[in-house]
Amino acid sequence: MKNNIFDPEKYTISIKKILDDGEEVYVASVAELPDIQEYADSAGFARDMALDSITTAYEMFKENGMAFPLPIDTTETDNVSGRVTLRLPKSLHAKCIKAAESDGVSLNTYLTTCVVHYSAQNEMMNNINTQFDEVKYWIKAQSKPNFHTYRNTNKTGSYWSSSWNSKLVSDGDLSERDSEIQLSTKYSECFQ
Repeated sequence: MKNNIFDPEKYTISIKKILDDGEEVYVASVAELPDIQEYADSAGFARDMALDSITTAYEMFKENGMAFPLPIDTTETDNVSGRVTLRLPKSLHAKCIKAAESDGVSLNTYLTTCVVHYSAQNEMMNNINTQFDEVKYWIKAQSKPNFHTYRNTNKTGSYWSSSWNSKLVSDGDLSERDSEIQLSTKYSECFQ
């Protein structure tokens, strides 16, 4: 979507002929938007309906200020064949053959499934680690010793400022605020 021009044709639409309630129909699905599935009597009509659904979803996301999924970038996969030669130790090769047989699938399907699961697990762990790092950052930011600063004014009394609440709060007001961090009067006495 360069230059802010939305083009539903850039999304990955797959069309499959299926049997639904004893009737042959075409189902169009969008890889980037798994919730979109359109059923029609012809492949062309199913595709047109999917394009319309992509546009409608885009408008709804935009209307609600939400980020819309971008089309899959195929430039990364244009130069690969999908074929890999894999060398395994004999013992692991034998274990994989037995596992594939017990699952009732080919060795290739079994190994592909293993790679997919491993890749998905790594992606999930990376997401968890990123979120954990963000939580650690916010905890550190909230627990810094200078998070609450003391301000002495020329007026009577002393005041505290909290970065959670930018308003100045007098020492007497702090004991009345349940949602604020409670600071004892001992702290204010230390600064007088």
